[in-house]
Amino acid sequence: MLLNAHPIKQLLNYLGAAIGLYFLWLHNWSSALIFGFGVVLLGSLIAKFIGKYDPVETAKTWWGKAFLHYASPLGFTLYLISHILVPVAFWFHSLYLALIGVGILLVGYFFPPQQFSRKL
Repeated sequence: MLLNAHPIKQLLNYLGAAIGLYFLWLHNWSSALIFGFGVVLLGSLIAKFIGKYDPVETAKTWWGKAFLHYASPLGFTLYLISHILVPVAFWFHSLYLALIGVGILLVGYFFPPQQFSRKL
């Protein structure tokens, strides 16, 4: 979860999400998967192997602390549910479903953050 707080990974997550959601809005799931998820995956690889990712240092940053809220089982479950609802909402062109997905993501943030350990 902390890898998402790395600046390169985060930038490519937003870019991949925008690309993927655009293609889902157009009902082109294959392009959404290839280009949207591909950019997100590329962000993970770059951050992990090129971007000098250090989980201990990342956990100390504001974004690292924010992502530790989603490291608890319930927080992570809400995180995943939101990441399912929002793409489905774009597929069906449903603003309400997208807002529910974002709301669920925000609810997950309000759970106490997990303490960082090397096991995460």
